[in-house]
Amino acid sequence: AALTQLLLGATPEERDAGLGSAFSSYTAGQFRSVAIEDGVAIVDLTAGFVRTNNFSTSNMSGIVGAQLEATIFQFADIIGIDYLVEGERWCGWETTCQDAGYPQLVRPVS
Repeated sequence: AALTQLLLGATPEERDAGLGSAFSSYTAGQFRSVAIEDGVAIVDLTAGFVRTNNFSTSNMSGIVGAQLEATIFQFADIIGIDYLVEGERWCGWETTCQDAGYPQLVRPVS
């Protein structure tokens, strides 16, 4: 539910309060599923999510990634994140999964 809400973008009330989001009506519905395996959130997105205009730029991909991570890591039992696109492992716009470990992201130590 949290990822579905995130991909909808900021609500009118949030925008009125000066908050923003990388997500909008263009990304609504681009979340397929999430499974939790041994504390790792395996997040499956649509191919349309990856093709979202401007997400592949260095700056925007960092913002998108940070918003996804913050949303997922808000849950204390999640220790890592691994991404899929249409069921296939995906490691981001600017890299391949060739040398990526599992999970791709580990909860930051505070």
